[in-house]
This record gives sequence, C-alpha cells and structure tokens, in this order.
Amino acid sequence: MFGLDSIVLRIAGIAIAVAALFGYGYYKGYSGEKERFDAYKVKVIAAAKAQEEETQRVMKEQERITKRTEAKYEKDISTLRAVYNRLRGSTSGSAMSTIPDPATDPAQATAYYLDVAPELANQCGETTQQLINLQEWVKEQSDTK
Repeated sequence: MFGLDSIVLRIAGIAIAVAALFGYGYYKGYSGEKERFDAYKVKVIAAAKAQEEETQRVMKEQERITKRTEAKYEKDISTLRAVYNRLRGSTSGSAMSTIPDPATDPAQATAYYLDVAPELANQCGETTQQLINLQEWVKEQSDTK
C-alpha cells in the first residue's frame, strides 16, 4: 500500500505544483495586461481632453473670423450703397422697382431700362461684394489650424 500512496502523493504534488504555476502565470499575465490597459485608458482620456480643447480653440477662432467677416461685409455694403447713391445723385434707399406695364414702343422700353439700370448696377455691385467677402471668409476658415 505504501507504494500506491507515494505515487498518488507524487501525482497530487505535481498537479498542485502545475496548478500553482499556472495560477501564478495567469495572475502575472492578467495583472500585466490590466496595468497596460489602465495606462492605455489614461492616454486615451488625455488625448480626448487635448482634442476637445483644440476643437474649442478652433471653434472660437472660426467664430471670430465669421464675426469679423460679417462686420466687414456690412461696412463694404454700406460704402457701396453710399457710393452708388452719391453717383446717381439719389438719397433714397435701395428699394426694388415695380414691374412696369409692357412698353408700347421702343422709346418707352429704352426709358424703362435706363431707369432700372442704376438699380441693377447697385444689385450687381452688392452681389459681387458679397461674393468677395464670402470667398475671403472661406479662405480664412480653411486656413484655421
């Protein structure tokens, strides 16, 4: 009987030793991975915070550009309207003209278009100025870093 007990005890001892080594290796591997994962989470949180701050900075810069462009546009349009009104000798605002009755002869049609031409020039000037300001705004917005 003693021979059987010693074999069983040896097998049990080897099984316990293998289980202990496996458990120790599993624990060391798990704790090492957990430490690396925790470090990774800290890095991700820091990167997210830095990106959020950068996004806020860029948004403030773009809003500043938009406000500056709007103010410049309003100033440019006011200047443009003042110049057109001064050149036409008119102090009235830029109201749309009404649609006239159809012309009955060429002279009447010519008189209408001569009457509408200054307003059309004013509208074209404003549209051109709006486009110029919009192009400047797009360029400044795309240059924001």
